[in-house]
Amino acid sequence: MIIQDIASNLHQRVERAGQAYRGVRRAWRDTQREAMAVVTHNSRSVANTEIGAAKNIYTSAQAAFRRARRDGLRKVAQRPGRYVPAGRKQMVAAYRATLKLLGRTRSELTEIASGGYQQITAQLAGSADAIVAAPSIEPGKRSPGAARKRPAKRSAATDAGAAKSGRKPTSPPTAT
Repeated sequence: MIIQDIASNLHQRVERAGQAYRGVRRAWRDTQREAMAVVTHNSRSVANTEIGAAKNIYTSAQAAFRRARRDGLRKVAQRPGRYVPAGRKQMVAAYRATLKLLGRTRSELTEIASGGYQQITAQLAGSADAIVAAPSIEPGKRSPGAARKRPAKRSAATDAGAAKSGRKPTSPPTAT
């Protein structure tokens, strides 16, 4: 009777530890997924902002160059300021938008990381909220990731090939 109680107690402890591990892994994966989504979205936004500003400046520079070519060297030498591309305001606006977006990204990532940390610590502490949030597995059923692969059966032909090459078969041949 004592051995059964010890085995039952050990089984319960292992099951609780397994549930806690699954909950921690799920929280880690969800946190990582959220953080990656934030980074991906915001990096695309920064890229679009910077590309848009660069295209505008390029277009402005092309127009200024065409105007300078059309007007000639004397007019350009007399008033060079007229031929400088107008893009300073666009670049400053793009820079400020990028800084604002990076600050927002930092705060979002901090919030996500702290939420994930709290979720993991609650899971490890055995908080009722964290355990309720994690789906439990019915006794007698295994989680989909828990299935183990069985070793492949060796055929007689494989063992015969091993004998020809001088190797010893690792397992007895199976009947096919």
